Amino acid sequence: MPSDGMNSYATRLLYAPFGTAVPAAGATTGFTSVGEVINLNGVALQPSVTRITHLNSDGKAQEKVPGFIDPGQITGTFNFFSAQLASLVARLPTAAAAPATGWGRLQWLIAFPDTSFWYCTGFMAGLPVTVPEDDRITVDCTIELSGLPTFVGKP
Repeated sequence: MPSDGMNSYATRLLYAPFGTAVPAAGATTGFTSVGEVINLNGVALQPSVTRITHLNSDGKAQEKVPGFIDPGQITGTFNFFSAQLASLVARLPTAAAAPATGWGRLQWLIAFPDTSFWYCTGFMAGLPVTVPEDDRITVDCTIELSGLPTFVGKP
């Protein structure tokens, strides 16, 4: 049976203002692409562990149930170019961020080559620049996710 796996080529990271609705698979209208992405990681969906052990738990064993889900972070690296970095810096959360603008949060898409994507709400928590000797200048982006991400599969 042939594999349904795919190559990472054409995977994109995009953002839009807070409150932008979930688009249909393959649609990215209203979203801005982060250019020259080198790698992406994230959308962990890690549940916390809630202990419910009591003094008469069977077998004197700890009892646990899943708790709240922590969506985690999206981390990525992209090639440095000043216009893009300036645009992202302008979208960092600030003390002036108001509830109406989502407290500095944005809507994010990790769009895969087959038109499926993760749709998330989150804010940028860091944009450090790396300047190595004799190599490309890169920017590492950390996006702290808020709320439950939505996965939209290809049609």
